[in-house]
Amino acid sequence: MNDLNTLAIDLAKNVFQVCKRSPQGKVFFNREMTRAKLKELLANERVALVAMEACSSSHYWARYAAELGHEVKVINARAVKAFQIKQKTDRNDALAIAVAATQAHIPSVRVQSADEQALQSLERARQLATSHQIAQSNQIRGLLAEFGIVAPKGLKSLREKIPYILEDGDNRLPGSFREMLHQLWEHLLAHIEHTEALEKQLEATVKSNNVCQKLMKLEGVGPICAVGLAVKL
Repeated sequence: MNDLNTLAIDLAKNVFQVCKRSPQGKVFFNREMTRAKLKELLANERVALVAMEACSSSHYWARYAAELGHEVKVINARAVKAFQIKQKTDRNDALAIAVAATQAHIPSVRVQSADEQALQSLERARQLATSHQIAQSNQIRGLLAEFGIVAPKGLKSLREKIPYILEDGDNRLPGSFREMLHQLWEHLLAHIEHTEALEKQLEATVKSNNVCQKLMKLEGVGPICAVGLAVKL
């Protein structure tokens, strides 16, 4: 690795800053590149040490570079910060990554496989769906409380109670509020359906994942916990 040129990439969505540096510290170039030009560079460049900060897209680019035969080093952003000697710019960030990548004492973040990323993405989607479900149910309870109606705790109890509240003509709810409540209720049902679908998909994925299955043999480790551990091991 010490005799390889370093290609340090300051990652972005469309325009990337790329710094090419020799093992002796000579900077060949430090310039902006489009996504297409970056892929072209990685495909045509001799085997190099491709370095980048750990971020949302770093696993993709690390896999892409590795598939082309390059050495890859993904670095924690806090480790890179120590090598920034001037004000923060894309050029200075790319140079700092290039310098940090050649330091033997700085470890590389493990690159996730596409399957690991997919599993993690599924769990994140489930978490967001669950938070939307909770937020919507809490809003319904709060709005009903303003009209003197105490909705029960727990999602199951709320699901059973709302239809009765909507149909109760003696609770003196204004028609406009009743209509809005019905819409919120439909939104909540949609959130519940979406969450349950993601949970079923997650359970099915976990069943086919050997690492998760091994982790679930440990006491107290269920599907959700197994997913969290699997992507970090």
